Amino acid sequence: MSKQDFRILIVDDEESLRRAYCDALDTSSAAPSDLVNLESELFGPQPSAIQVAPRSFDLTSCYRGEDAVEQVRTSVATGNPFSVAFIDMRMPPGIDGAETAERIRQLDPVINIVVVTGYSDVDVSELARRILPADKLFFLAKPLQVTEIRHQAAALSARWKAETSMVRTLRQQNAQLQTAIEGARISKDEAIAANHAKSRFISNMSHELRTPLNAIIGFSSMLSDEVYGSMGDNRYIDYAREIGTAGVQLLKSINDVIDSAKLDIDGLRLDIEELDLSACLAAVMADMSNLMADRQIQLQLDAGEELPSVNGDARRTKQILHSIVHNAVKYSPQQALLLISVKPQGTFVRVSVVDRGCGISKETLDMTIRPFVDETNVLTKSHGGLGLGLWLSRRIMELQNGVITIVTSPDQGTSVHLDFPAF
Repeated sequence: MSKQDFRILIVDDEESLRRAYCDALDTSSAAPSDLVNLESELFGPQPSAIQVAPRSFDLTSCYRGEDAVEQVRTSVATGNPFSVAFIDMRMPPGIDGAETAERIRQLDPVINIVVVTGYSDVDVSELARRILPADKLFFLAKPLQVTEIRHQAAALSARWKAETSMVRTLRQQNAQLQTAIEGARISKDEAIAANHAKSRFISNMSHELRTPLNAIIGFSSMLSDEVYGSMGDNRYIDYAREIGTAGVQLLKSINDVIDSAKLDIDGLRLDIEELDLSACLAAVMADMSNLMADRQIQLQLDAGEELPSVNGDARRTKQILHSIVHNAVKYSPQQALLLISVKPQGTFVRVSVVDRGCGISKETLDMTIRPFVDETNVLTKSHGGLGLGLWLSRRIMELQNGVITIVTSPDQGTSVHLDFPAF
């Protein structure tokens, strides 16, 4: 079959009618006068004024419905399908035209089926329900006209070509899309695996750093406290304290890195229990007392006496409070006022930390709540740190079913609201 040919299937139990179909669809099979005589004999007188341009068809004929079904099965399997099937309604013995059409439709959903019958008792609506889709099912009544057969074959084949061409294009595009999706999925999986590998390496390396760092902090504390006797010069005591302070800051950064790595790998394991939020806040303020004294920060604390308990992990809750209060102190000017309140808020208990510091823009805030914020950020560059504290606080709050809200703008200070679920 050439690229211009259309494959036509003819199914009729009468050999003379099969030949007539073939002659009607292949003008080279008979001399013009013979064709006219054959048309008149089989299909009745034809209007002489109607002229149909010759079409090129590849014809296959069967006298049994079962054979037609196998022809379609083979055509689909070999990628050489039929465009149109003309099927006689009654073909004894074997399956009738309706069942033949139904089986063919199951094998090839896009073939155009023309049911041909000379009987008036055929239930067209029933056939339309059985042989879906309805827009690819057509009917011809006997006696037939040659021009009608040619027109049906040509028009339906042209329609089939356009539709299958569109389907092929869509399938090709879908295949390309699936390939792109699969490539993206593989790249994503590789990126996730690489990120987990990086996080495991960072976590392992951080643990290795933390072990000697604990010794540095411990021994510097012993030296500054002169546990085993006087060091003889106060400068040595100051140096030991500086070493201890730097060690504590470095240890905090390492712990933040380890926590971020754990969140990337398998999440943090929390021990959720009933907590006294005021007690947690008091412990944090005790830890912050020296820094607040150095910066001469004035504290205004507003906490009710009978506050409900909250659900949370004690160590992680203190970590969140410490990070938020530490930021407020660090970014506040000398002798500034720091406001902290603890109040019930519906089904939550809200801790609000309000400073009168520099504040930040929305764009900077969006950067800050991401891990490892760009080192060129003016905040981390001028005040130190890895930019992990706020991101970790937000993630841990989410794990505890809490909410963190930040309201800030340049030169207007910052308000951080921590909503812990009430117990």
